[in-house]
Amino acid sequence: MDDGETIRVIPVPDDPIPSLRGRGRGQKTTERLLAERKKDRDREASDAGKRSSVEALPFKPVNGAKRK
Repeated sequence: MDDGETIRVIPVPDDPIPSLRGRGRGQKTTERLLAERKKDRDREASDAGKRSSVEALPFKPVNGAKRK
């Protein structure tokens, strides 16, 4: 752990998951996660709108043709 002036080494407990329980309380982590996901979806939707109509179409091989 670094506080800007000193560095402390703290041993990890044998079972670290229970020791972390409640550490994120009050930080609105779920709301932040959902907001980030919405931004990702919005960005992907706007990126999809920028593609040409040909790029947006799914590729279907004809007679064994391969996409270049």
